[in-house]
Amino acid sequence: MADVASSSGATYGSWRSETLATLALGWPMILTNLVEMALTTTDVMLMGRLGPQTLAAGILATNLFFGLAIPGLGVVTAVSPLIAKERGGRPHAVREVRRTVRQGLWSALLLSVIALLVLSQTEWILRALGQVVVFVDEADQASGRREGGDGDSGLSGRVYSMLAKEMSDTRNRGRILWVFATSRPDLVEVDLKRQGRLDVHIPLFPPETAGEREALLLAIAKKLKLPLTAEDLPPFTDDVTLGGNELEGVLVRALRVHELSPEPRKPLREVLAEVIKDVRPNPHTRKLEYMDLVAVKECTDVRFLPPHYRELTPEELETRIDALRRFV
Repeated sequence: MADVASSSGATYGSWRSETLATLALGWPMILTNLVEMALTTTDVMLMGRLGPQTLAAGILATNLFFGLAIPGLGVVTAVSPLIAKERGGRPHAVREVRRTVRQGLWSALLLSVIALLVLSQTEWILRALGQVVVFVDEADQASGRREGGDGDSGLSGRVYSMLAKEMSDTRNRGRILWVFATSRPDLVEVDLKRQGRLDVHIPLFPPETAGEREALLLAIAKKLKLPLTAEDLPPFTDDVTLGGNELEGVLVRALRVHELSPEPRKPLREVLAEVIKDVRPNPHTRKLEYMDLVAVKECTDVRFLPPHYRELTPEELETRIDALRRFV
C-alpha cells in the first residue's frame, strides 16, 4: 500500500516538474504568439473605424499577401535546422554553415522577386476572380462627400473620390455590381447616382394592403425560422399602417408572450391579434412620408411605383417634398 502511494506521488511530481519545465522553455513562444495576435487585433480595430469597406479591402489584401508569404517562410525557415545539423555534427563546420546561409539568402531573394511580381498584378488578379457584389449599407453616410469636411481631415472626400473612380471604370462593367441601400437617397452625391454608376433605382415602400402585410409577416417568420402559417395570422385591415421593422417587432413580441404564457396557452392567432391591437404605429409620419417621396423622386422606372405615386407630376412631388422638408 505504501509502495502504491509513493508511486502515485512520484508520478504527480514528475508531471508537475515536466509542466513547469515546459512552461519555462515555452513562455517566450507563447508571448510571441500573443503579441502577433494583438497586432492583428489592432489592425482590425483601426481599419474597422474607417468602415466595413476599408476593413474588407484590408482583409482581402492581407490574405493575398500571406498566401505568398507563408510558402516563402516555409522555405527560408528550413535554414535554421540545417545550420543546427551542421553545427551539431561538426562544431567547426564553417564551410557548410556558410553554404547553407548563402543558399538561404538566394532562396529568399528569388522568392521575394516572385512575390513582388505577383503582388504588382494584384488588380488584374482580383478582376480575374469574376463577378463580385459590393453592398454599401447606409450609403448616404458611407459614400463620402465631394466637399470633405475639415472635421474628418478630408477622409469623406477621399472616400467619395475612390468610389466615383471605381464606379465609373468601364473595365468593371459586369464584374462589379454596386448595390447602395439608404433611406435618404437625397443625401447621396448626385454624381454617384447617375446612369453608368447606379443604373437602376428601386424604391422599397412599407406594405400598404392587408395582403401585403400578411405576406411580409410570413416572410419575416421564415427568415427567423419560425413555424408560422397563414392560418396563424389574424385578419388585417387596410387601416393598420405597420412597416417591416414594426411587423417584425410584433411577431417577436407575440411569440414571447405565447411562449411565456402558462398552460393552457392561447392560440398564436389570438395572441398576434392582441399584440397588433395594442401596438402603436411609428409616430414620425411626416419623416417617413418625406423619405417615401424622395424615393419616388429618385426612382428610375415607373413600374416600381404604386399606382397612387405614378399619378404625381414632378411639380406636385417637389411641392410635397418642400412642404415636408422642415420636419426632417
